[in-house]
Amino acid sequence: MLIRMAQHEWLQKADTSIAGFVSEYYNFFYFPTPIEIHLDGKVTVTRPNACVFSAPKVARGFHFPVDTKMHWIHAYKEIEPFLEKYDIPLNCVFYPESTGFISELFQKMMQERLLDDAHKDEMLDSYTVEFLVKLSRATHSDRVCGVSKADQKKMRSIRWSLMEHPEKNWTIAEMAQRLS
Repeated sequence: MLIRMAQHEWLQKADTSIAGFVSEYYNFFYFPTPIEIHLDGKVTVTRPNACVFSAPKVARGFHFPVDTKMHWIHAYKEIEPFLEKYDIPLNCVFYPESTGFISELFQKMMQERLLDDAHKDEMLDSYTVEFLVKLSRATHSDRVCGVSKADQKKMRSIRWSLMEHPEKNWTIAEMAQRLS
């Protein structure tokens, strides 16, 4: 089993703090609103949609200036190979390109933990892996040749046109015109 606990929309009241603590688990936190994070001796005031995946025994603390519905998981050390495989940033604040999947998957994880259905552990692990894959894609999406999502879409369209009409003598100028 990869995770110990998952929480969807955990409410932290405004002007509250969680003092520096050290955990024996890997911890992921998603903060849709700005907060102050104390992580391994560094203080960061975040922008909206900040994420942190911290390793065991790394000191962390939070201050919530406004009401914040955060999402979090506590994961066992068995998650380590997945964090490495999917190149998940550790012990730093990061901002995935998209975050909508987090709420949806954490809600599923939380429901699965509350139900005592057959194959519960397998479902939790599958949701966890899905979360890590989507987090990796959202975090590293700019790696694709440094090209924006909009230009990637245009380039896919041009590639499709080339494949649909191989008989056409395409020029660089025509392809560049379609891209602009």
